[in-house]
Amino acid sequence: MTAPRAALAAISLVLACGDGKDPPRPKSDAAPDAAVKPVDAAPEPDGPRPETGAGGTGGTGGTGGTGGTTNCAAPLPGCAPSGTGMCDHVCQARCGCGQRCAFVGGEAACVPPAEAPVPLGGTCAEDHDDCTAGTVCLNEATPACKSHCYRYCRTDADCRQGALCTLEVEVGGATVAKACSAPPETCDPTGAGKCLSADRPAPTFGCYVLSALAPDQGVCDCAGSKKLGQACMFEHECAPGLECIRVGMSGGACRRVCRLGMSGGCPDGGSCSPLGTVASPSTVFGYCAM
Repeated sequence: MTAPRAALAAISLVLACGDGKDPPRPKSDAAPDAAVKPVDAAPEPDGPRPETGAGGTGGTGGTGGTGGTTNCAAPLPGCAPSGTGMCDHVCQARCGCGQRCAFVGGEAACVPPAEAPVPLGGTCAEDHDDCTAGTVCLNEATPACKSHCYRYCRTDADCRQGALCTLEVEVGGATVAKACSAPPETCDPTGAGKCLSADRPAPTFGCYVLSALAPDQGVCDCAGSKKLGQACMFEHECAPGLECIRVGMSGGACRRVCRLGMSGGCPDGGSCSPLGTVASPSTVFGYCAM
C-alpha cells in the first residue's frame, strides 16, 4: 500500500498582491499499519456499548469469563460523523469495541488499536501508524524531525487549541483525508526563530508564521534550509527567521521576517511589509524587501 502524504493546504505565505494559492511545503510520507486487517464494523456504533453476558461458556458473565462489563469508547464528543464509508475517521464512529477507524489501502476501515498508542503530538513509528484513535502518523519534512501524530479533521472546528485543518493525507497520490496542523505557539518567528518547546529544539525545528490565513500567530515546524534570497516554493521551506514570500505573480524567495511597527527589523533601515493576504494582512508580522 502506498504511504499517505501530508501536505499543507494550498495556502502560501505570500503578501502584498499575493492570492494565497501557491503550494506550501509538503511533509514526507508516513504509512498506516499495512499489516492490520480490517474487521467488520459494529452494527450499533454510536455511544458507549457495554457488553455483558450471563451463563456464557466457561463462566457466568460471558464466553470463557467470569462476568463483568467491557466499556466501549463513544465517538469523539461534539463531532458529527459523516454518513458514508465503513467508519468515520474524524469522529471515530461506526467501529466496534476495541477498534479504531484508520485508512487501509486508501479506504477508512475498522482496525485493531496500536499495542502502545502514541498520543496526539507524540513521536510515532515511521513505518506504521501507531497513533491513538482519531490521529494519524505523518513524517515531517526531514528525517531529523522524525514523525508525529496529527489529528484527523474535516474543518478547522475539528482541531484543538487554534490548530488549522490544513494538512492533506494522501494514499497513492490521492488525498483521502485531512489533518490538523500543529497548534499555534507564542514563539517569535523573527531573528533566530526558535521554538519554545524543549521537545522541538533548534536547529532541527524552528518558529514560523502559522499560515497566510493566520499571519499573526507563530507555529513550531520542522526547520527549512533555504537561505536568504534563494528561490522557494513552499511555506516554512526557508531557514528559521525567514519565510518564502511571493509578491504578485513573481516567484517565491526567502526573505527575513520582521515585526511590524518596530525599527531595526530590516537591514539598512528597510521597510517591513505585512504578511498574510491582501484581504487579511497581519498586524504583527511582516517581511523585509531583501
